[in-house]
Amino acid sequence: MSRTAASETPQPPRHPGVDYRSIEEFVTESFQRHAIDFGEWIAETSRQRANARGYDALRRAHNRVFVHLSLDGSRVVDIAEAEGVSKTAIGQLVTELEELGFVERRADPDDGRAKKVFYTRKGIEMLETARSIAQGIDADLAGILGKRKFDQLANLLAEAFRAKDRLDRQGSSHPK
Repeated sequence: MSRTAASETPQPPRHPGVDYRSIEEFVTESFQRHAIDFGEWIAETSRQRANARGYDALRRAHNRVFVHLSLDGSRVVDIAEAEGVSKTAIGQLVTELEELGFVERRADPDDGRAKKVFYTRKGIEMLETARSIAQGIDADLAGILGKRKFDQLANLLAEAFRAKDRLDRQGSSHPK
């Protein structure tokens, strides 16, 4: 076997009629790709900065509870429904957060049979730190993009986030 043939990387099979250039563009440059990567970057940057401030026991999975946990308390079932996962999965995360001292379960004042999850004082302090970290990330991005562009980005993202509920209710205008 020649040296050139042995060092060539095998190419994946190409299927007729498939627009590979368009697929490659979607995979690398689509709005969806950038939104996912940007969200992942924010989550990881936030985690790293939180670790540096002493919150190294928190995992990114815990964010899924914090995102849906109201300051007035929330039921595990409501957090699970909002996150689209099982009550068991959220229950496990809540138990971890209880053990770490960030949340506690108490009787639901509106339904004595149910329990709600509430932030503890330590949890509220963590939220204050998270807010400070978010403000720092915002300032860093505004420093790169410029304040006007950053404000536009933040407003458009908030608008798109609110629009998703309308899309969910009305369904897609582009069926599969």
